[in-house]
Amino acid sequence: MAKIFLSAGHGGFEGSFRDPGVIAGNTTEAVEMIATRDLIVAELRARGVPVTSASDNLSLVGTIDWINSTATSRDVALEIQMNGSSVITTRGASAFFVSGRSDRQRQALRIINFLRRRIPELPSRGVQPDSNAPLGRLAFCRDIVSPSIYLELGFLTNPSDRRLIQTRRREFALGLADGLQSWLREVNGR
Repeated sequence: MAKIFLSAGHGGFEGSFRDPGVIAGNTTEAVEMIATRDLIVAELRARGVPVTSASDNLSLVGTIDWINSTATSRDVALEIQMNGSSVITTRGASAFFVSGRSDRQRQALRIINFLRRRIPELPSRGVQPDSNAPLGRLAFCRDIVSPSIYLELGFLTNPSDRRLIQTRRREFALGLADGLQSWLREVNGR
């Protein structure tokens, strides 16, 4: 049976140091994403959708290796993160897909749209090929064997986005569960 692999970006060990991700407003990206991921997992399991999540101790490379050792082409993988900016007015959700894949672009847009149905006040920054990322590629999009998307749920450095993730986490989880369930059905032709 096909399943969803879900990763909360940051929080794992990069070398000998735990990576907190973006730090803002007395919290960290890792704390917020782990809490959000846990709610998404609980929601999907309540719906009977097979889902598994990466250990919070894994690095990015470890997460990718773990997914690739277990996943099939029928599975899907999503990593959730938050962004940060020195311009605190910068906000909004965005999704990245592997460059050149129109199917993945459509699926990334679907996930953003499902999220925004539950959180309409969260601006959408749209979907982008991973080649537009600062390094020109995103390992989570490129190096995973199953279909994968990298999703930023807003900017932790923006007080409005931070407040949304902290006070409307359940709606984030519901929107993402809706989107993930729809994506899994599409990949498996159901």
